[in-house]
Amino acid sequence: MTITLSILAEKLKNVYPCKQNKEIYIDRPLSSPLLYGGSRMIQGRVYVAAAEDLRPEMLYGMTVICAGEPSFDTTGISCDLLMADALDVFSLFNQVQGAFFALMNWDSRLNDAATDQMDIQTLLDVARQELPFSFYFLNKNYNILASSPTEPELDEEQIVSQLLNDEAVGSQAMTEVPRYFSDAGLDVHGYSCNFYYADDYRGKLLAVCPRETPVGKAHLAMLEIVYDYLERMYRLYSISSLSTPGYKMLRQSLRTILEPERLGARILDREQIMTALSETLWKVNDAYELYYIPFGDNLSLSSRSEYLITLLENRWSMSKIGSSRGLVLEGGIAWVVNTSRPSEITFQEFRPEFEEILSSFRTKAGASALCTDFFSLSFYLEQASAAIRLGSRIHPDKQLYMFSEYSLDYTISNATVNFKMEDVIHPCIPTLMNYDRENNTEFCKTLRMYIRCQYNVLKASSLLYVHRSTFSVRIKRIESLCGIDLEDERTRLHILISFYIMEANGKQPY
Repeated sequence: MTITLSILAEKLKNVYPCKQNKEIYIDRPLSSPLLYGGSRMIQGRVYVAAAEDLRPEMLYGMTVICAGEPSFDTTGISCDLLMADALDVFSLFNQVQGAFFALMNWDSRLNDAATDQMDIQTLLDVARQELPFSFYFLNKNYNILASSPTEPELDEEQIVSQLLNDEAVGSQAMTEVPRYFSDAGLDVHGYSCNFYYADDYRGKLLAVCPRETPVGKAHLAMLEIVYDYLERMYRLYSISSLSTPGYKMLRQSLRTILEPERLGARILDREQIMTALSETLWKVNDAYELYYIPFGDNLSLSSRSEYLITLLENRWSMSKIGSSRGLVLEGGIAWVVNTSRPSEITFQEFRPEFEEILSSFRTKAGASALCTDFFSLSFYLEQASAAIRLGSRIHPDKQLYMFSEYSLDYTISNATVNFKMEDVIHPCIPTLMNYDRENNTEFCKTLRMYIRCQYNVLKASSLLYVHRSTFSVRIKRIESLCGIDLEDERTRLHILISFYIMEANGKQPY
């Protein structure tokens, strides 16, 4: 970060009344401050001195903050001089040094947010700590991806919508510096910055504050620092989403496959989808995995969905060769990973980072089984959706739910979709339940324990505190009473699944 006297003055004015020797500073880049002790001054440093220690001839080309006002006329001297209404030069030096280090720390945290965390929301939160603006970061469709308002109770959607009617704000023109705007209706003013990638408009940053709050050269300089970090981050994660014909065609093809009802007459035909796959070097029978991230009650996620998609595409280390594509659906995000493409790492190696990203967005994801037919991805979207739906109920603390881990639960949960539970479970279970109730026996519990212990009589009888021979007699009685053969594989399977179905429906058979 380049720190200038204008920026330091903006920080100091909250502590001391300050006066400049001229209206506009040269604003040389400054190194850390020095307390003036009478030696010769060096350009490029900012000195803190007592006013009575200054002489006109020593100030030329220098940057100085002084306690008090010199006895000579400073307006004609070619220097940057800030006069603070402070009596103690040491206290003033501590304030200047503190301001300098606070700005350097601010810059470091902006850098961390932009390069390590890749998180626009964090970057805007950090930016607001040193600037008087409410920040709104919009994508190219003017949806808010991230915001950090100074007054959270404000209706940010309404503010942004009204501001976009201003030509200076709503314009998509490429500009070298932020554009100033002032809106009398909202009684606000600020700056608008547009973002481009490969000459393609991608979005904008709005910095807004009340018109009664003055914004000057220092604010603009600091805002440009924020803008530079945002642009750097945007380039990092936008490399995966170049608006190439192939990228656009593949996303359109995915929408056709995953949400055909939303496209109406614009549905692509099979030949066009094959062309889109060819453009991106994908094949119909490549191995695909689909990850579904539902919006649910996470309102901020829907507004930041495009950001999350491009973040995932870039972080998956294969973005340059087009190995994954994300799509915003009506209820969430579908992220399709082509595992047949050359890769630097496996998805299992990437999984910890994926879960960390999900955690930072306060969301979860479901993962499908492996799909080897591009045209069947809609079924795998249902798998991923079912995985998170079932997994969240069974293991609420997990971040990622694999359908392979919950496929049995899915089978069991769908067993009673079209039929009553009593119609699909093995008839021996209600028979035993009725018999136990009428005769005060534990035949149903005995059968469940027998199955749970993998038909090991010794183990099951010990867990029920029943003699081994007594337990064996019970099993024979159960077989006779129900007319079943527990040596039959299909009978065993049906009874086991029946117990699972009852337990999944909250029915305790004993």
